[in-house]
Amino acid sequence: MKATNLRLACLMIILASLQCFASSGDTTGDEISLKVMAELYPTASRILPVQSPVPHIVAFGGREKLGYSFYTDLITPIPAYSGFPIRSLVSLSPEGKIIEVRIIYHQEPILVIGVDDKILSGFIAQYKGMSVTDGIRIRGAGRPNSIDGISGATITAMV
Repeated sequence: MKATNLRLACLMIILASLQCFASSGDTTGDEISLKVMAELYPTASRILPVQSPVPHIVAFGGREKLGYSFYTDLITPIPAYSGFPIRSLVSLSPEGKIIEVRIIYHQEPILVIGVDDKILSGFIAQYKGMSVTDGIRIRGAGRPNSIDGISGATITAMV
């Protein structure tokens, strides 16, 4: 359990940069829907919500842990440029690899008027497969543990 908590804590530090990017969404409740969990873990036979210092859901396939999912703003409600936190859903493998990141909700003006969903989706997709222990940096494609930023959203990224 300590390793899991350490992985989640590391991921939150890594994803501080991601907290600056988002697209509009309509899911703002604190419960992750069964539909979303079924999409993320298609072989899951059950899910277990855990209300701990790090609220999350654990997905199981029989007795095997398939992964963990959580909302970033419930763990670290970092205010973005708009002054409000961004709600992202992060899903991890038991080994701490990022399965997927979904932006659920934001109030970022630049992402409403300046960055379209295709650009944002491409940015977020870069996290897939990275480990929570990787030192991920926004510095350009082709470099180890690096992702490209979004041009035109530099101020939001720095916040």
